[in-house]
Amino acid sequence: MHALPYDMSLRLATVDDTGRIYALMTEATDAAVGYPNHWGTYQDIQKHLEGWITDSSHLVLLLCSAEDLAVGIFVGSKLDSPFLFHPWASELLWWVSPEGRKGRNPFRMLEAFEVWAGEKNCVYIQVSLPERYSRKKKKRLNRIYRRKGFRPTEKSYTKELN
Repeated sequence: MHALPYDMSLRLATVDDTGRIYALMTEATDAAVGYPNHWGTYQDIQKHLEGWITDSSHLVLLLCSAEDLAVGIFVGSKLDSPFLFHPWASELLWWVSPEGRKGRNPFRMLEAFEVWAGEKNCVYIQVSLPERYSRKKKKRLNRIYRRKGFRPTEKSYTKELN
């Protein structure tokens, strides 16, 4: 495979991207979370994707790609909190394949999410730091998040309900 450009295109996902989105979601789950794809089958994603994409008032799906290869996905949601009294936005999934991590590609996705959240009148945005990452990677991301104005707020846990 030839080297990918440092600056790839960043765009809103469309229903035509179902295959790319499913592949990136599966790759992200396997690598970052460490348990099998919890997004469901390709048909599950296909069934829900149109609603997710067309409801841009509360959900955004961004794709980072070079040529015909999608290498990154960012899914974010606007949330209304009963105790904050103003909307905030949360990253639900942020994954860039190793071949797409050159240059500023991952952070262009975060910056686009910040713009989207601002357009939705969100006061805060929240991003995660996967527990499965190595200590070195967590330290590096922690420094990057802090430079971008984020501060640690809490640690969360996940449990699958059967």
